[in-house]
Formats: sequence, structure tokens, C-alpha cells
Amino acid sequence: MVALENLLLELFSATELRMWVAHTEIVKAHELPGEHVAFATLAHDFVQLALRRGRVDPALFAALHEVRPGRKDDIDRVSSLYESCAAQFQPSPAGDSALASVWHKRFRLTRSLLVGFAAAWLLTRAYPTLDVSKALITVERSLFKFLPLPYQRLGLLGVIAILFLCTCASGALAWRATRQRS
Repeated sequence: MVALENLLLELFSATELRMWVAHTEIVKAHELPGEHVAFATLAHDFVQLALRRGRVDPALFAALHEVRPGRKDDIDRVSSLYESCAAQFQPSPAGDSALASVWHKRFRLTRSLLVGFAAAWLLTRAYPTLDVSKALITVERSLFKFLPLPYQRLGLLGVIAILFLCTCASGALAWRATRQRS
């Protein structure tokens, strides 16, 4: 939003803008670029962070009124401009990203498979005499018959370990894709 960036450039110096940001906490001061960037870049980055967090709102303009009461008309002009197109600048929900949705689906799938295989493994080890356990053991041996006999019972444990790693990876990627949108 160029109008807000220009307003900030008119109202503050770079140092004053940093002090105002630290005071108002509309965005976190540590998220802004370092001291050696151009003032226009600082103002641009502030506006982008505020937009992403949904903080370009009446509270922001009230804080500007408080610090620069003599510039009420200029602040109101930019505020009314923002209000006329506010829907365009609303932050999207965190889970709205297509990438986040894909990774959340993969996470749920791998988590379900992990729980199912782990339950089957525990059931066959804890209650080997049950009819269900006998059927599961037969399926397990037929799936892993390419392994020598002592290792056939470890095949399912290997699948569980791989599913655990896939669940952790897809969960981390889903979290990361969600965080990038917020």
C-alpha cells in the first residue's frame, strides 16, 4: 500500500519510525531490516509486515493520530483510502495455502498409517494367540518373505520407523507452509 508507505515517509525519519514501531508494537521491531537500509525500504517492510498480520486497521491510524496530531487530514485521507479497499488487504487464513493443504493431508495420511501399523505390530507381539494376530502375522510373513526368517518379524517395525519419519517430515512441512502464509 504505497499511500501508507508515503505517509510514513512524510511523518517520520527512519529513527523516529523505528522508535514508534517499538512503542506501538504493531509489528515487532526486530522484524524490521537493519539500520543500514534505505528509509523507503524500512517503510515498505513495515507496511508489508503490518498487512501480513492484519494490523493495518483503525488502531494503526489511531496510533498515527496520537503521535502526529497536526497531520490529522493526511492520516485520515490514507485511512479512508484503506477502508475503501480493506477487503483486498485482509490477511488470508493460515491454512488457506494450497501447499499447506497438501502437506496437512499427507501428514494426516502418514499419521493414520503409522498408528494402524503400530497397532498391528503391538497386537501381534502382545497377543500372538488371537485369531486376528495369527492372520496379521501370516500377512506380515508373506509381505516380508524375501527377508531371512528371524528378520521377517522386524520388517513391519522397519515400515513403522519409515512411516514415523515420513509423519515427522510431512508434519514439519505442513507447519512450515502454514507459517509462511501467516
